[in-house]
Amino acid sequence: MEFKEYNKKAFLLPGSIRSMAAYHAKLYPTGRYVFHIHDCHTGIRLTGQLDGREDFLEASEKAKALASGLVRFSMHIERLMREQYPEKEATNG
Repeated sequence: MEFKEYNKKAFLLPGSIRSMAAYHAKLYPTGRYVFHIHDCHTGIRLTGQLDGREDFLEASEKAKALASGLVRFSMHIERLMREQYPEKEATNG
């Protein structure tokens, strides 16, 4: 099976001078895929090969599980921020 190449990458904080964090997603014509998430120090790589229906399902589930975990982590960080830095209540001068 021949696949159309997919090659997308972006910085996670493009306006930050302190962060080099980025993602890079690739799908090769052979069906091999690689998804990198990396920063200045380390990274993770999800890889696989799309040969059959089960491979497609597993690749999709990997991506969805990662996205879901990131959303939950982001919500936790935001909750901690609100606890550490509560907004001052507005007063009627």
